[in-house]
Amino acid sequence: SFPTRRSSDLLHGETRRPKPDMLKGIDLVIYDIQCTGVRAYTYPTTLFYMMEEAAKSGIEVIVLDRPNPIGGTVVDGPMLEEKWRSFIGYINVPYCHGMTIGELASFFNTEYNVGCKLTVVPMKGWQRTMSFRDTGLPWIPPSPNIPEPDTPLYCPLTGLLGELQVSDIGIGFTLPFKVVGAPWIKASEFAAKLNSQKLPGIHFQPFHYRPFSGTYKGIDCQGVLLRITDPKVYRPVAVQYLLLGILKSLYPKEFMKKLNGASAAKELFCKANGTDAIYKILSEEKYPAWKLIDWQKAERESFLELRKKYLLY
Repeated sequence: SFPTRRSSDLLHGETRRPKPDMLKGIDLVIYDIQCTGVRAYTYPTTLFYMMEEAAKSGIEVIVLDRPNPIGGTVVDGPMLEEKWRSFIGYINVPYCHGMTIGELASFFNTEYNVGCKLTVVPMKGWQRTMSFRDTGLPWIPPSPNIPEPDTPLYCPLTGLLGELQVSDIGIGFTLPFKVVGAPWIKASEFAAKLNSQKLPGIHFQPFHYRPFSGTYKGIDCQGVLLRITDPKVYRPVAVQYLLLGILKSLYPKEFMKKLNGASAAKELFCKANGTDAIYKILSEEKYPAWKLIDWQKAERESFLELRKKYLLY
């Protein structure tokens, strides 16, 4: 049965988890939504909430699998600590997990003992090395700031920076997630220092621009334009932590002023990371870049072993 639903029944805004009356008369829930490939995104959490509530009511859930737009081989970033579990990060996988939404659903159902009657309809022809452009499928932006099929590749390069509000990341400009800039950054100096670290698959180009909105609206900014040279080998969260570390090393006064700003930004940053350890390292270490880059390497390797039984491709 498929009863008509009102707009007040939608799972957004104040209502995030389906209520019993919303599921009354429902036999089957079908999930067919494109995600971004990072843990810190609300669409997968909405699915997990639905699975938990569906399990209580004996409702079947079918997930129509979709590509991970970052690909299925890039695994990077910290794991999720239980105390930082939230709507923007609900299961203990790395920030970039390299799994499809169907694989994540199976992982969640088993590892968290949800007991949902789950069916995943797999894709045909998808390979783990594919970016979204490689699939040839049309891109439907999942949000206004993810307008192009390659934008998800850049979200984990700068998204955490955006949560911390240390610098501008192109939101409110024509290059969302693809630039890092501020009035106090020197473009050539910043780019040279970043490129000298020789992280694979990424190049930093000096960049000058003027944001249309946000903290630096109408103010001339300098920084870097990020260019992914090889999406199969780049480490997006490592790049992001390098950006944060070099910003602190080069511009400690401005960086710490921003870091010690609004407490709400700190909490959101820790939720997105899934840990407060990154914030502590940024606060306490004089040169934090490489300590951040290598954070939880062993834990990610353990995850790679655990996830094998859930991989469909």
